[in-house]
Amino acid sequence: MEFVVIWFICGIIAAAIGSSKGEGFVGFIIGFILGPLGVIAAILSSGNRKRCPYCKEFINRKATKCPKCQSDLTDID
Repeated sequence: MEFVVIWFICGIIAAAIGSSKGEGFVGFIIGFILGPLGVIAAILSSGNRKRCPYCKEFINRKATKCPKCQSDLTDID
């Protein structure tokens, strides 16, 4: 029983980490299936983000304008 509780808690932690990266549900699934390794995987993943080519901050992959530096990203791949 403790095993299931620990894996469920790992899923919740990975979901919290994943939600800050735009992948909350995926983080929960990975954390629940892999346990502590899933939490580490959630920490190391970039999620649904990419780096802004101008200010190097993580932003949503579909963003057309950087929320930090306000740079236009429509012409950039």
